[in-house]
Amino acid sequence: MRRAFLTVLILSIVSACAWAQAPVYPFKLKLATKHVDVRADGSSVATMHTEVELLDGAPVAQLSRQTVPYYETVQDAAITEAYTLKPDGRRIAVDLRTVATERLPPPDGAETSGSLQKVIVFPGAAVGDTLAYTVVSHIKPTLDGGYMYGDVISPSLGRDDTRLSITAPAGFPLYSDAHGVTVVETTAGDATTYSVGYAVNDPVSDAGQFVARSDRERRFTFSSYKNYDDLAEAYGRLALPKIRVTAKIQALADEITAGIADRRAQAEKIHLWIATHLTYLAVDLGTGWYVPDDAEAVLASGKGDCKDHAVLFISLLKAKGIDANLVLIDAQNGFSLSAVPDLAQFNHVIVWLPEFGTYDDPTAHAAPFGVLPYAEYGKPVLHIADKTGALHTTPIVQAAEATLTNRTVEKIDGEGVLTVTSGTTATGPVAIALRTLGDKMRARGPDDYLTGGLMVHRLTRTGGTFAIPPAGELAAQYALSASYTTAPAVRLLAGDAVPRPDNVTTVPPAEAPFVGPIADPRYEGADPVACYGGEASEDLALEFPATSRLVALPKNAAIKTPNIDYTSQWSQAGSTVRVHREYRAHFDRPLCAGETRTSTMEALGRIREDYRQDIRLKPVTP
Repeated sequence: MRRAFLTVLILSIVSACAWAQAPVYPFKLKLATKHVDVRADGSSVATMHTEVELLDGAPVAQLSRQTVPYYETVQDAAITEAYTLKPDGRRIAVDLRTVATERLPPPDGAETSGSLQKVIVFPGAAVGDTLAYTVVSHIKPTLDGGYMYGDVISPSLGRDDTRLSITAPAGFPLYSDAHGVTVVETTAGDATTYSVGYAVNDPVSDAGQFVARSDRERRFTFSSYKNYDDLAEAYGRLALPKIRVTAKIQALADEITAGIADRRAQAEKIHLWIATHLTYLAVDLGTGWYVPDDAEAVLASGKGDCKDHAVLFISLLKAKGIDANLVLIDAQNGFSLSAVPDLAQFNHVIVWLPEFGTYDDPTAHAAPFGVLPYAEYGKPVLHIADKTGALHTTPIVQAAEATLTNRTVEKIDGEGVLTVTSGTTATGPVAIALRTLGDKMRARGPDDYLTGGLMVHRLTRTGGTFAIPPAGELAAQYALSASYTTAPAVRLLAGDAVPRPDNVTTVPPAEAPFVGPIADPRYEGADPVACYGGEASEDLALEFPATSRLVALPKNAAIKTPNIDYTSQWSQAGSTVRVHREYRAHFDRPLCAGETRTSTMEALGRIREDYRQDIRLKPVTP
């Protein structure tokens, strides 16, 4: 449901640029105005005028082809004027008869697309010119006639003068929430106009920040809904009728849960059925953006997007008398909501089961029942038809809920042949990542995956393979194991570091897949950044031949902060060296900021250094 709640398309030059991730854009919005006339039924007419100045280094050939995207079942878009403005004041008009309409390809996972775009080609464009055009768009009402509009101001795009005005009838009040900008209200006759103006005079890059711009930059939101309870009620009027217990759904629910009396076990079975029988399919047409399909239609087609999965899941649960609610969430990097409601802040649908006090994501096909992907923990959510209220927050990941255990035994003989037996077990959201890895191994071929992992260490596998659980199993624990041998590598007996080839099945707990984006080098300067709680335990033993000896026993480590507790203990008994590692991270919020972020990142760096300690052998001196 990536676009499902986009109620009014923000037509922007940035959206048309393939290089939109550039730190600072090589153009600026010299002038951008938008006036919206909102009608009593929630429909609106938007008139937008945009003037784009091409700066030094701008890719003129690309920018001279401006595109205006829109969605045909929700709105139209008419180009009423377009011209190239030269620095000396000359205008070169675009022949509007040359403006083309193109249908965009559907997004990933979708069969069809309702996305169109107008294509304006500006003649004679060059650096220093200004490309100007005006668009008029008629927009259908959202939900039951409500109106919502919001925007976040990018710090990377220069803007000389940007103005928005929204006029609504006196009987159609709009509530507003603004941060870093001022909303001015003026009333004339039977209409009220809400205006916002701003500029970005010194654009700066925000590359490397983790949380969504809506959490940290200037922004504003307008909504005809007074609060989130009203918004949830309005959405529920459209979505809840799609949840139905028909004869077919009742029969399927009974079949899925046959012989199972425990109600939670019934819910788990239904979750597993959804995960293994429904195909994910994005919807990019009409109200399919935000309104799910009928439950029986989803069952008949065997496919749908997140809200369709959720509707069928809840219908099957209700057939067994298990209550559940639709829940709207941002499954990306947004951790806050505006003070006034706007559906565009949510891009995903999950389910709340009050009887068990748990959230479930029926679209996360690698997740066991009651386990969410990491990105869905600690998020504000909108419950639909929940008597306790609409606004809630998903829990944060507790340390004991996300565990990783590795047990590895390596034996190296007198010829440098390495024999490895390794097993990794995970629970909670970290099990989703390990199960996803297992699925990739299965698709690629376990032997090929293992061979490729060993090649990193310049080792050649001579036998053995991975043991991967069958696809579709969603037990609370997930385990991968490997047993294999390598070709002789005498260098391992003569001073080269003995590698840990078991790292093809797991990663140290100080890395991003386990502890979260706080360990991702892309967000080294980000504040705040997501951090996950979890527990990890590792035992590694290396047995070496009597003709070799250990150069030096690595040093023990003990690293402790208010949020991280890590130890490694090394020992040697005869020709066997062992290390036992324990790791525990616990946080009371989903984001690490300030001193918590600083101390956590420093601790993770020290843990990574500890993992870099080498085991080296050398021949026994006669």
